[in-house]
Amino acid sequence: MTAEADLVNNWGFLDAYRRPVFRGKLSSTIMNEVNGMVKWGKKIKDHPLGFMKAHHNTGTEGNAYQISVSPALLQDSFLLAYLNRMGERFISGTEHIDDNKLFRMVPLRYHQGHFDAYDLWLNFAYKGNFNPIHKHGGNISGVIYVKDEEDTPTIFEGEVKFHGTPGEVLMFPNTMEHRVPAKNTNKERITMAFNMLWIGTVDG
Repeated sequence: MTAEADLVNNWGFLDAYRRPVFRGKLSSTIMNEVNGMVKWGKKIKDHPLGFMKAHHNTGTEGNAYQISVSPALLQDSFLLAYLNRMGERFISGTEHIDDNKLFRMVPLRYHQGHFDAYDLWLNFAYKGNFNPIHKHGGNISGVIYVKDEEDTPTIFEGEVKFHGTPGEVLMFPNTMEHRVPAKNTNKERITMAFNMLWIGTVDG
């Protein structure tokens, strides 16, 4: 089995949700990239000027700290390519379009000239931290599970819970409400959240 087939075969829509929820699993190579991004994020979080790079979004008041991933770390990463390809497959499955026709049409949302360049950010949570019920921007939203020793779930519409393990990725419609309950212990919870756009039109 090729590396591509191995990754793609891990993609699929989950049952039990009111709307489409697409699951993937990062390879060890891409997970190593993510861990490097987390290490960078912690360095900024613990810096005296870290507040200047804090990401402002729904959940900011509930999480200990949020920060968008550095464009320099992301642009040449396999993670960016992975999310773009998975986003194409999500649209292909929900809109019944050949994913080969969606090339370059499902990118991460981007804000040129801002330190919050890409809509891909780290969430750090400890005891008492939570994420209130909310929706996202863009067309597709998602979460990458990095670390969760307490096993705090993401709760989607209909009170359906997902307990993500390290390296799991979920994609879902941006309007799909979800939340994370308050943590009971000081065990660290780290996730990445992101927003993607479906741009352009497809002929045929």
